Amino acid sequence: MGANTRPTKLTRLDVTDADGLRVGGKIIPQTFFLTKNVAAGAAVADFDGVLPVPVAAKLISVTMRYQTASSAAETLMVKKVPSGTAKAAGTDCLAAGMALNGTPDTNISPALHATAANYTFAAGDGIGEVASGAPTLLDGVGITYQFQRV
Repeated sequence: MGANTRPTKLTRLDVTDADGLRVGGKIIPQTFFLTKNVAAGAAVADFDGVLPVPVAAKLISVTMRYQTASSAAETLMVKKVPSGTAKAAGTDCLAAGMALNGTPDTNISPALHATAANYTFAAGDGIGEVASGAPTLLDGVGITYQFQRV
């Protein structure tokens, strides 16, 4: 091969360390996080909205924490919401909803749904939450979603 000759086809690139994969000198992250905070009060309306997932990815963990628990036994379900779909009609990502009336200031890390397709997102799908009732007294809620690129 001459100095100006390039291979015509690259069939495979093996990188032994994910941090070694760089494009333009920047590390390509394999995982990323999306976070939602509901700082003052957490009524049903405060869980409105959907966070867009920017790339095809699989949800690998959810962590929720609140400062003040709800006074009733409501739960919060995480939903995969494709574009053009109402959040309530989205697909359940968790095996069961997260209790909103547990111990305050404690991390809650629920199990994912048994079906991987339920928590595998196409680029542009969204992630949102649906409460089972009307949380009362719930306050200071933070939810972090960890994704892995697929």
